[in-house]
Amino acid sequence: MLFAIIFTKIIDPFGMPNMYFYLFILFSMTIVLSILSYEFFEKKFLKMKTRFEVIHTR
Repeated sequence: MLFAIIFTKIIDPFGMPNMYFYLFILFSMTIVLSILSYEFFEKKFLKMKTRFEVIHTR
């Protein structure tokens, strides 16, 4: 949602050429942000999770 607002503030003064282009850019930005979030933030917590797991034995 934040990207949509920022993107429309940047593009609107120049005119929107195509709605599909707008959706493609927003979708691409979402994918890139999720990849960066996983690589630089979530991976560290997933590694920590294995250290604090309780292992149940029979």
